[in-house]
Amino acid sequence: MAWDRQFIRIKSERFGSVKAATTEIADIRTQLSLPETVSTIANGPPRVQMLSDAQLLTQGRGPEPQQPGQIAQTSADDSGSASPPSDQARPGTVGKPSDQDEDPNLNRVFLREATVLLAPGEIDTELAFSYARDEVGGETNRDLRLGPSVRVGILDRLEAFADIAVAYADREIVTGAETLGGEETGLGDLVAGLKYLAVREDELWPDIVLAGSVTFPTAKDPAIGNPNRVALGGGRWRVSGAATFIRSYDPAVLFGSVGYTHSFKDTLSGVEIEGGQSVSYSFGAGFAINNQISLSGQFFGAYQTEIKLNGEEIDGSNREPMALRSSLTYRIADGQYLEPAVTYGLNDSAPDVILQLSYSHRF
Repeated sequence: MAWDRQFIRIKSERFGSVKAATTEIADIRTQLSLPETVSTIANGPPRVQMLSDAQLLTQGRGPEPQQPGQIAQTSADDSGSASPPSDQARPGTVGKPSDQDEDPNLNRVFLREATVLLAPGEIDTELAFSYARDEVGGETNRDLRLGPSVRVGILDRLEAFADIAVAYADREIVTGAETLGGEETGLGDLVAGLKYLAVREDELWPDIVLAGSVTFPTAKDPAIGNPNRVALGGGRWRVSGAATFIRSYDPAVLFGSVGYTHSFKDTLSGVEIEGGQSVSYSFGAGFAINNQISLSGQFFGAYQTEIKLNGEEIDGSNREPMALRSSLTYRIADGQYLEPAVTYGLNDSAPDVILQLSYSHRF
């Protein structure tokens, strides 16, 4: 018998190979019978009769009662007698064993922003701190953010989410003997949306999660063309849609996603701005090494179209950022996670580095 988070597999000479989803199994019990030699006819030859567990227990013999969900691990030799498993036959555990129960979502927590992990009525709150630094030529940009995120399980397979942050941004531009730039503190843009698990993983299909969101321009409008003003948000309404595909190969999880973001035309600081639509994609993997720690890595890429100011296209305004993110998820307690992460920019269109530390708590 072998099992994982999704399926249980049984191989036997009598039934062959049987596979069933763990959600379909209500109880697992073992049957242990010992031969008892009795004579049913006076002066007749003895015959072998198999006694049940209950009969053996009344005689002070047989197995101890099992707790619900417990599986007795015994093996039988050719004579039918039971023998305890040896230590060499037991599977090993990577890392230090934990007293906490196994968390089936531990190797997917790093995908909490892309997939559905909550049951109806469950609430997941997160507080994240991030610091981004980018230096190109003589220009240096720093961005510091601290803010909460909330995810709520609404219906089966359906989640709602929202996040906003308090941000501090700083820009320094060195041009010869002159230094330009500035700093800004305030709220960033508010993002809210829904995620729906359209297809649940089976033998043929991965999990397919569809997501849609709206970005509200709650940050202060950026000053177009003013190098001494720093933007804390995009300044425009945006709608986004994405599809994420997730496949489990216990204890690893592989994923890939594609998305599209449309930025609406708006007037900022007297300048009409439009364009800047983007197509994004990502792929990666997560791996639970024990009951408390999982590791993950992701690649992010996107292509952003040119921006138009007052109807004129700005040459070189198209961007193609690429980045690589690595993270460690540590399970503090049941439903509580701490996750440090580092994102490395792979080209000039992406920030050089982003450091992040987040704490999430599920209720």
